[in-house]
Amino acid sequence: MRVVATDAEGLAVCAGGVEVMTDLVGDVEPGDELLVHAGVALARLGGREADG
Repeated sequence: MRVVATDAEGLAVCAGGVEVMTDLVGDVEPGDELLVHAGVALARLGGREADG
């Protein structure tokens, strides 16, 4: 999922308005791609993983 915004509480708002906890992946910024399961970011994706 692509991050569109973040807040000070460790939540990222992703495409579609989905809120995701980012405790396991650290700080994220708008534009980052995350692997998400059950509302928790499990990994930050880059390159080919993010493209699908």
